[in-house]
Amino acid sequence: MGRNRQCESRLKVSRIQCRTGERIYERYEVAGKDVDGRRVRRRFKTEPEARHWAAWKECVLQNAPVQRPMLTIMTEGQRIKAEAIISRFGDDALDEAYDLLANLRRPQTEDMEMQDAVDRFLVRKREKGIRP
Repeated sequence: MGRNRQCESRLKVSRIQCRTGERIYERYEVAGKDVDGRRVRRRFKTEPEARHWAAWKECVLQNAPVQRPMLTIMTEGQRIKAEAIISRFGDDALDEAYDLLANLRRPQTEDMEMQDAVDRFLVRKREKGIRP
């Protein structure tokens, strides 16, 4: 029977030598990549501390939700704003914002000069018998 293979670790514990002036001392460094591909690096005084933190971080990384790339018509800025709204106000925030905007938005009217707009305003006020 074959052995159960564990998932390959993203983090590596290695012994390093640090130098401060003329003093040299050993440290243990945990290094690797995060879920998003960002570098993870942390130093510890003892090897057990480093291995414990590496095991904990590996567990966190394995349980992290996987972000899969998706095609969208949104620009990067729009996507970032939408994610910020969802993280701040919850999953239904975009639906509520869309409903509110759809109910409040008026159709765009034709372009007109300022004097024409003032004249129309005054005519409507007179028709209703309201003082402008």
